[in-house]
Amino acid sequence: MKNRENTKIIKSINIILNLSGKQLNNDNLTNNECNNTISSLEKTYAFKLRKKSIHHVFKKQLNHPIIFLDNLENIFIILKYNDHEFLIYNLQTDQMETWNKETLIKNSAHHYYYLDFLTKHFFDISWFIPTFMKYRSFFQSVLFYSLILQLLALASPLVIQIIMDKVIIHRALSTLDVLVIGLIFVAISSSVLQGIREYIYHHTANKIDMLLSLKLTHHLFKLPISYFKSRQTGIIVTRVKELDIIREFITKTLLMLLVDFSFIFIFLFVMAYLSLKLTLIFLTTIPLYFILAKLIAPKIENTVQQLYQCSATNSAFLTETLGGIETIKSLSLEPRFTQQWNTQIHQLTNENLKLQNIDNLSQYIVSFLQKITIATLLCLGASEVISLSMTIGQLIAFNMLLTHCLQPLSSAIEVWGKYIRTKTAVYNLQDILNLPIEQEKAHKKIILQGEVSFENVSFYYQHDTPSILKQISLVIKKHETIGIVGTSGSGKSTLARMIAGLYIPQLGLVKLDGIPVCEIPPTVLRQQIGFVLQENFLFHLTVFDNIRLTQPSASLDKVIHVAKLAGAHEFILKLPLGYDTLIAENGRSLSGGQRQRIAIARALLSSPKILIFDEATSALDGESQAIIEKNLPLITQNKTVIMIAHRLSTIKNCDRIIVLENGQIIEEGKHNELIKKDSSYKKLWQHQQG
Repeated sequence: MKNRENTKIIKSINIILNLSGKQLNNDNLTNNECNNTISSLEKTYAFKLRKKSIHHVFKKQLNHPIIFLDNLENIFIILKYNDHEFLIYNLQTDQMETWNKETLIKNSAHHYYYLDFLTKHFFDISWFIPTFMKYRSFFQSVLFYSLILQLLALASPLVIQIIMDKVIIHRALSTLDVLVIGLIFVAISSSVLQGIREYIYHHTANKIDMLLSLKLTHHLFKLPISYFKSRQTGIIVTRVKELDIIREFITKTLLMLLVDFSFIFIFLFVMAYLSLKLTLIFLTTIPLYFILAKLIAPKIENTVQQLYQCSATNSAFLTETLGGIETIKSLSLEPRFTQQWNTQIHQLTNENLKLQNIDNLSQYIVSFLQKITIATLLCLGASEVISLSMTIGQLIAFNMLLTHCLQPLSSAIEVWGKYIRTKTAVYNLQDILNLPIEQEKAHKKIILQGEVSFENVSFYYQHDTPSILKQISLVIKKHETIGIVGTSGSGKSTLARMIAGLYIPQLGLVKLDGIPVCEIPPTVLRQQIGFVLQENFLFHLTVFDNIRLTQPSASLDKVIHVAKLAGAHEFILKLPLGYDTLIAENGRSLSGGQRQRIAIARALLSSPKILIFDEATSALDGESQAIIEKNLPLITQNKTVIMIAHRLSTIKNCDRIIVLENGQIIEEGKHNELIKKDSSYKKLWQHQQG
């Protein structure tokens, strides 16, 4: 590529990386003297820059942004393709444009570039290794005791052989007493060592469970809000539970299988010493077990996947149903939901039954093979004894060792089924652990002053969905109180969530005090922002603990102070235990207005520099609303306040009012200014005033 074109391509790559959630600083993206080369970007962000003919765009659905240059080497990014129209970002004008197919073909340089991100499964079994390595000494102990137990298991058949072939024939009663004592010692030692091994294993497994759960939960909590918005809670819970399946397979099933199969070779060596002929015959049956495992593997895999889907669906349904039980009862929907639950349980039971039938069938076949093997070798062994090629003691010892060899072979089928379940669990956990977490920059001592700016911000949830925000440019001054109004779906809440870094714009930049939001560590950012939603979640804690959730060391006096500002103090005192009253899960024991007032008090407690009210007073009665409006000067003192409301009386005294429509700012000004114009705001005001 030419140097000039190369520079433009690099700039476009950086923008697309930002669209892909890499959270780059757009200040650097506009610098043509970019030090990054395409190859270094490819290496850093694991992608390849591909080049194709522009005609390929029309052959399949566009599911990722692409870069193209026109005949004058101007550069564009195609963001979406819907109904034969292309949504295009023009880097030259910094504007969004809509082109049709003919315009694109006419102006393009007949090729385009796209970023082919390399598929990486960051999460696999290796994710567990660092945790296991912390306890490797315990696993070494488990392995050591297992080896001792196998050696003791080897001793019993050999002692039995001596008794049958030597002691009985020579009537050596004194030797018999010694050997019997030896067998008793072996039995006691085996029991003791097995108990110690189980204790060490379970003690270690519990510690590993705790560490792995913490590691998984830490990653889960660091995922962006978009992950939780796009998935049902019950399905996420089901995926988290998959961790237990993987841990048990690695720490127990795999470990025991390793010990068992390692000792098979020792047992086979001793068996060959006792009878090479019988050992060779036995070896011919071993491939049958692996053939059986290979044949049933696809059936197990399909059934396990179906079983997981049913389990996840049931978990999601149950979580959603219990969460909406009040609605279900109020609409008398119990029969309908009960019928749906019965259908889903029936499906889950069928899948469980299928898996159980496959397991049973495989175990029946394995049991049949083992019985045929034992019977065949016993008959052949008897012939060997009759022909004096073996002694009766050797035959008994051989059969005892044969039993020890058959046990891991029979469990191999079961282990194969567990392996398939584990593989499915790994795949399901990838949905959590393969996703990038919110970028935690190096901790900076950032004290926000409260200035907020939006620079040509555009946002949409998916490439195939309409834009929620379109080229929003807005500056909110420090300590300014802004009201944002608009119809439902106009982008008000999305705009507010971007300030807290909950959503990252696909185009443009959100800044606080001139610092891009993506450059501020999320924890540092959100500790200085108070966010009150229309529906606020209250935890199963006391009122006192719910209010001081972000400030656990806050005193009762401080909690009472913010509760008074929020108009919550009076009703809290009327609760059975006042501030020590335990709130039901999600605040169900309180009214909507009471929940909102507690949430407002909680937001005020940390003295945030930026305070966002997203329909935060919509459920308040007139008296509570009046209290908050009276206290508003104290609430907003030395704070930048963004108030989103449908009720215009709530925001009429704001320093400035922003009117949004279809993701764009259509009006801006003070209340008195806007109602003097023939504006949308005036129409809304007149409609609400009746």
